[in-house]
Amino acid sequence: MVSEEKEMFKKILLLIISLVIALPLAGCEKKEADFSETKAICELATLKCYYHNTSELKQDSSGIGKWFGNIGYKKAWIEYDGIVKLGIDASKVKIEPNGNKVKVYVPNATILGVDVDVASISEAVSETGWFTKITTEERAETQKKAQEDMKAKAESNTALLSQATQRAKDTIKDYILNVGSLIGVEYEIEWMVDNNA
Repeated sequence: MVSEEKEMFKKILLLIISLVIALPLAGCEKKEADFSETKAICELATLKCYYHNTSELKQDSSGIGKWFGNIGYKKAWIEYDGIVKLGIDASKVKIEPNGNKVKVYVPNATILGVDVDVASISEAVSETGWFTKITTEERAETQKKAQEDMKAKAESNTALLSQATQRAKDTIKDYILNVGSLIGVEYEIEWMVDNNA
């Protein structure tokens, strides 16, 4: 239900942006499309994925420490939630209108950001050998590793990246068609591949 409300909000926001662009053109004789809000539109298409993950710190005791109560041994385990943002680089999107045809260059989606919800990080479950403790630096390193693991999982999820690319294309298409309808032009969109993107 919440995602349906977000989608409706995004469509309304898209229409408002299109209206704001088209209204100054209403009194002009020659109507030209202004696609200057492409960056804002691309930001609307950002896909957010919520992850629940675990991260582990482990260090075995070595040498003589093995024989005297596992000195040097430590293990810690945390659970956390995080958000991975996937989308397209808006600076690489190019919209080239030519009459009623529009060529659109859209790069593939990438990971735009990874945020671990610090408030969701569980108290570390840890176990240590004698005279061994888990330091603050090691806990911070475990959090950093958690963020890197979350990013790696998202980067390897090709279906998710493909979905983010398609979502961006759908949003850009709606934007172009809305701008066109406001100035009386029915655009035909041609998706292009930009090898430099």
